[in-house]
Amino acid sequence: MNLAVVHDFPGLENGLTKFHDFPGRVVTLLKFHQGLWQQNGDADAAVEARIRIGCNKFRQLVTLLTNRDISLIRRGRLYSSSVRSSMLHGSETWPPVRKENDVALQRAEMRMVRWMCNLKVKNRVPSKELRERLGIDDIMLIHQNRLRWYGHVL
Repeated sequence: MNLAVVHDFPGLENGLTKFHDFPGRVVTLLKFHQGLWQQNGDADAAVEARIRIGCNKFRQLVTLLTNRDISLIRRGRLYSSSVRSSMLHGSETWPPVRKENDVALQRAEMRMVRWMCNLKVKNRVPSKELRERLGIDDIMLIHQNRLRWYGHVL
């Protein structure tokens, strides 16, 4: 979903912003904890923003993450500690994540993982095997993070 800013309302220091998406409806977003929550309870904007931040972090580290002199395990650790942590920052507090958001996160991660392993989709190497080579878990840690956070809050 592409969003274009219509206007920011001055005087709303709590971070309410109105956006206009292209089919013509106005969506009110709440900026909180470096993420975006849509007023209707979707996490679409938050997931999009975090994917964008993760891709930017990956671009900053691409020379290290694709360096063949560094072992795959070390690249995986660097990826987990910097790129993935920036992508999942605040995911404990996201509204319920839909299947489309899960798929978007997985696709973004697998593009970066394949790039680190210097493979293309046409090589037909399973995602699970690539994650094992790098020593990383599936990105669907969101659900575990949320449960851990709920346990901490309760």
